[in-house]
Amino acid sequence: MNDKEPRGLLRSFPKVFWVANVMELFERAAYYGMNSVLAIYLSDSVSTGGLGFSEQSIGFLQGLIYALTYVASWAAPWPIATATGRCCWSLSRCLPQAIS
Repeated sequence: MNDKEPRGLLRSFPKVFWVANVMELFERAAYYGMNSVLAIYLSDSVSTGGLGFSEQSIGFLQGLIYALTYVASWAAPWPIATATGRCCWSLSRCLPQAIS
């Protein structure tokens, strides 16, 4: 007979699953928190410590930051692959090669 107690759905996942999900939650919170703080910083007046941009300029700058973040994840492995002479399609695979 089965001596194990029945486990609930949430307890059936391994601890690594929960660690990865909590890390993802913190990463998302940091990303959107930075986005919110950036919008406030860009829109506040110069006398209060902001940059005083208009809403249209803020939208453009935030869109530019999103685009650069996306492009940087694709462009970062290229210099390492060129320097090492090895084909790397992700930064996590290129850095160990560049260090060694």
